[in-house]
Amino acid sequence: TLQRTQDEALVHSPMHRIPGAAAIKRYAILPSKLIVLTEDSRGDAAMWDVTTGKCIRHFAKPTDSKVGHFVELHKEHMKQQLSVPSWFSVSARSGSLELTLEPQTCFNAEAYASDLGLVGENAAEVRMNLGERFLHAIFSTWRTTQPQPPQEGETLPSLQFRDLSQVLVCITEEDVVLHRCTAAQLSRAKAETIPYWVSQSV
Repeated sequence: TLQRTQDEALVHSPMHRIPGAAAIKRYAILPSKLIVLTEDSRGDAAMWDVTTGKCIRHFAKPTDSKVGHFVELHKEHMKQQLSVPSWFSVSARSGSLELTLEPQTCFNAEAYASDLGLVGENAAEVRMNLGERFLHAIFSTWRTTQPQPPQEGETLPSLQFRDLSQVLVCITEEDVVLHRCTAAQLSRAKAETIPYWVSQSV
């Protein structure tokens, strides 16, 4: 009798391939502090609007080139004479773009509502804190479950953020993960897991 060895493969070639999304390999925050430039493992470059979470431009790597457009785009946009304080940091450890907000820097930068593509009365004159408006958008579902204080003064326009079910949020304190879910599921988060500086902003 013939016995199959323990290490003998049952299948010698893939039956089906499921391609995954290309991982982000490098990135750069552009001078406006509103756009992040990325390059993925295919060599394609892209520009991401931080205030909406959306890809606003995509640059496919030329088929006849060994390099993509990342370097030339980076050089071109770094020539912009802008002085905007940093209000977030970026990483791509998971292969996806990750933004981190810290209380020490989150509220450093402001922009006019019109510059963010928002419309409304006096949009060209209304200045908004970028970090505050970003948190307001991400934590919108959590905010609806909290007691609402009386509104005072002018109501600022909200950022037109992408589908919150596609946005992963990780709340940490001293490298300890307190809560991890999509932004759409934040309504289930316990109040004590939301940092005080966030709850006071949204």
